[in-house]
Amino acid sequence: MFTLHRFLVFLALTFIGSLYASSERIYNTGRDHYQQGCDIYHNDRLKEGERLQRAGQEFTIAVQYFRQAADQQYLPAMYALGVCYEFGRGVKQDFNVAAFYYKNAASKRHTAAQCRYALLLKKGAIDDGQTTPADLLRACAERGYYPARVAYGRLLENGDGVLKNLAAAVQCYREAAEDNNPDGLYEYGRCLEHGIVVPRDFDTAVTYFQEAARRGSADAQCRYGQCCESGIGVMRQDVELAAGYYKQAADQDDAVGQYNYGRCLEFGSGVLRDVDAAIEWYRRAAGQGYAPAVARLQQLAPQPAPPANDDLIIFEPADDDLIILE
Repeated sequence: MFTLHRFLVFLALTFIGSLYASSERIYNTGRDHYQQGCDIYHNDRLKEGERLQRAGQEFTIAVQYFRQAADQQYLPAMYALGVCYEFGRGVKQDFNVAAFYYKNAASKRHTAAQCRYALLLKKGAIDDGQTTPADLLRACAERGYYPARVAYGRLLENGDGVLKNLAAAVQCYREAAEDNNPDGLYEYGRCLEHGIVVPRDFDTAVTYFQEAARRGSADAQCRYGQCCESGIGVMRQDVELAAGYYKQAADQDDAVGQYNYGRCLEFGSGVLRDVDAAIEWYRRAAGQGYAPAVARLQQLAPQPAPPANDDLIIFEPADDDLIILE
């Protein structure tokens, strides 16, 4: 019998379904604009200024749609807004606002948002005084989220907030690599290169670096670029290919990639020589405290430069390599 109670339940479910569908449509529109912005941003055929300007317009439109969908508690849109605020895409960079959206989405078990929130905690961008990055990343890793598994592996490798466990760290990297996660491929390759827990095998390590670089890991693009530049571990030396990989890493705002690409420009290695452009890339790397760039910049263009951070290591893995829009 079709009772009033059942009818009201039916209306409620219909309303919820339509609300979800509406928020998803809004999110998809925002995602399309966001992707257009990304495509424009990474299109090397456009001049730098035009590229950034057009990308900024698309990001701004995307944020408007994401915000509308997030207001309806649509989790992917909340995560996307967090990414926009964390990296200043279409809005002014604000870690606290990013954390707000990440935390809200994470509270509803959005794993990617929880991972990004944990990484903000880890690098000291925010401090909620309640949770630790290790606990959050471990929970994400246990759900099978491979970016979190790699990040948790790095904590285990360095004993950062957890008991140091190299075997467990390498296992995290291996599992992520088996899923073709770019950072997992790079980290497991690094373990093979240096013989961390596993037998040293440089030739196999290079194949991992190559695949990770192809899939977008900035760390791997720098490392494999170095192999191509030196001719070690590859079929032949290829400075043009090396410069291309450095440029890919530099475009991801990787300080090592920016420095290495600047070096290629300064000496005309694999690219046309352009000292002015080299200085600009050195400035970007120096702005992130990368010591070799600071030193080179002072030699080429003596002036007050950002302080060097001598703790930076040339191939130290970064936590922010992958931004996955889910």
